[in-house]
Amino acid sequence: MTKQHLKRIKAPKTWTLRKKEHMFTLRPTPGAHSRDTSIPLLIIIRDILGFAKTKQEVVTLLHGKNVLVNLKRQKDHRFPVGVMDTLSFEDIDEHYRIMINMKGKLALNKTSKDRTKIRPVKISGKTTLQKGVIQLNFTDGTNMMIKKDSYKVGDTLIIEHPNKIKDHIKIEPGSYVYFTKGKQVGKSGIIENVSQEKIIFKMKDGKKQETSKNYAFIVGKDKSAVVLPEE
Repeated sequence: MTKQHLKRIKAPKTWTLRKKEHMFTLRPTPGAHSRDTSIPLLIIIRDILGFAKTKQEVVTLLHGKNVLVNLKRQKDHRFPVGVMDTLSFEDIDEHYRIMINMKGKLALNKTSKDRTKIRPVKISGKTTLQKGVIQLNFTDGTNMMIKKDSYKVGDTLIIEHPNKIKDHIKIEPGSYVYFTKGKQVGKSGIIENVSQEKIIFKMKDGKKQETSKNYAFIVGKDKSAVVLPEE
């Protein structure tokens, strides 16, 4: 039987929790995202947004209200909502996107209903299947089958609900980048140079920074397609 609880002291550092207040917290249901890049719905609704005071209140809310994750109704209070996912409370017309802030914590960024229709996904790998079909693998654990391949690992696809490629953004100079890990976590700017391992980018204040290419998430061609933490 799968354990439903997790010791707070062992919870991911990306979660916003008072680790000494209680011994245990909720263990998320296994999902597409890794544990470090996602957080259970219960913690979001009860502990971050304060829309409920107890687990039972969250369960009741999920079964009685229209709570959507990536525009799909979600009733599982343990469901992991991850980076770039959207969370919508239709009855009160509030919409959020999960991001990583400059403290390295998963945070909710308010967004508009229209913007919940798009979701950036970063290509982490490609697999050639039978009959020339190629499977694109994304960092959030999802994938997509395509026939014409013009995509590279590290590039970003803007997916329009339910599963349409709206845009392809290359990891190259001029693209807008956002960092989800490392010393520059939560920061963003325009790429100036890309090497095999490093990226040099310029922030809004004109300051240039260098960090690992692996930490980069391309989010736009000259500006971000989604609202970022500092915006």
